[in-house]
Amino acid sequence: MSEVQLSSIDELEVLVTAVADACPNPIDHWEVTAVVESLGYTDDRAKELGYDDVAVLGRYIYERLNGAARSETPDETSYRKEVYVFLEKFLSTFVYTASWIIVMFVDAKDVLPAELASPLSLSVMVSLIVSGGFIQIIVKRGSFYVSLGEENLAYSICISFLQMGLIVSIIVAIIGILLNAYLSIFEDKYLIVAASYFVLLSCLWMLCATVSVQRQKWRIPIVFLSGALVYLVLGSVLSELVAQTLAVASVYASALGFAVFGFKKNQPKHEEVLPLLSNLLRLLMPYFLYGVLYFAFLFADRLAAGTALPASSYLAFGIDVGYKRAMDVALLVLLCTASVTEYLSYRFLERLRELAKRYTTSQESDFAIVMKRLHRKLGLITACLFLVLSLGSYYWLLKEGRTWIWVVGSVGYLLLSMSILNCTIMLGLGRVKQACRQLVTALLINVTVSYLLSHIFSVGFASCGVLSGSAMLFVSTYDELNRVLSDVGYACYTS
Repeated sequence: MSEVQLSSIDELEVLVTAVADACPNPIDHWEVTAVVESLGYTDDRAKELGYDDVAVLGRYIYERLNGAARSETPDETSYRKEVYVFLEKFLSTFVYTASWIIVMFVDAKDVLPAELASPLSLSVMVSLIVSGGFIQIIVKRGSFYVSLGEENLAYSICISFLQMGLIVSIIVAIIGILLNAYLSIFEDKYLIVAASYFVLLSCLWMLCATVSVQRQKWRIPIVFLSGALVYLVLGSVLSELVAQTLAVASVYASALGFAVFGFKKNQPKHEEVLPLLSNLLRLLMPYFLYGVLYFAFLFADRLAAGTALPASSYLAFGIDVGYKRAMDVALLVLLCTASVTEYLSYRFLERLRELAKRYTTSQESDFAIVMKRLHRKLGLITACLFLVLSLGSYYWLLKEGRTWIWVVGSVGYLLLSMSILNCTIMLGLGRVKQACRQLVTALLINVTVSYLLSHIFSVGFASCGVLSGSAMLFVSTYDELNRVLSDVGYACYTS
């Protein structure tokens, strides 16, 4: 090595040390470049050190400093942080998985009369559809204020939307009772019970959404574990129906307690003013619609299948037991996968923002290629996870049922799980309206195909509606996200 090369290396090391002293925690390579220029380095001097210009030299020093910072951080700490983030994202959607497990468990017990089972199943599905929009905006806005440390405001906004959702649920219940009085679908006494369950369940889902906003994510599983514990203790002493009722009451009490008293309320240091409700609703309306459309898509096939009963049954609405069992198992796998998908989309968006700090405008095409490759990788992970869980669920849960319905439904939900990954990323990039448009089209296809095939052939063919709607949703969201990532610089700017 020549003397000139040695002197260049020495000078570079001195420069790296000087930059580290002046800027120990640089935000990006541009900040390092600014420091290098302030130390008197020009493009000519950078070329003498073997770099094209000061920007390239600044990027090299930034990567050196970043690498040193990472090497000082213990791997164990990074691992623990990642596990915490995964659990946080997983538990944020755990409420839907837990609720569906409970529904499947109650159905398996078969303790309810057939006249009551149908309206109760309908109340569960409609409660999630009606409250789905409020769940989205509670989580969206509540999380925003919690991240800012404004838990008083988070509490106020969550309770306001919860009250609004409760009023809407009561109105929907009254409309349902009046329609039933005109159409005579269910007996009045059973409908009153189902309407009461509908309002209570709608409120419960919104309470759980409020709890999920709070920093202590372990509270969501505690809510459902409390109900399971009450049922296990009292199940052998009291009747099945009474034990289940007390378990639900325990879940409700836990969720209500955490929602009302779980926020860390401090004395405000300044006057707290919430935005105008009209402005807030205009801002959050796309998220509200997304929540409603998402749950409407999940249950569209069941609602269509419920109207395809044979005339000999003398029922206006009822879901075939074999069909419901097969589709419930497939849906449970989807909900479990969706909880993991929440984490995968978070990692995608974090990686997107991290790389956005490193790539320049001239490198945007390379940036887009990297992100598209990562997107395909996460889609493959989602598909593999769904397939593994599907095989396990078929072996353990689908002991009796129509296998072909489960296969068609599982393929549909497989495509839907990858569509959810696309939609969640689009939401993170601020493309909520685009996601809603795709969901509307997919929902119309789902409803049309499910209704027609279930009435023309048999109830089992309603599962084809899920398959066709999910296929359309996957293709359209994949194309839309590909288009967004092709202009990834603009996507980062507007997200």
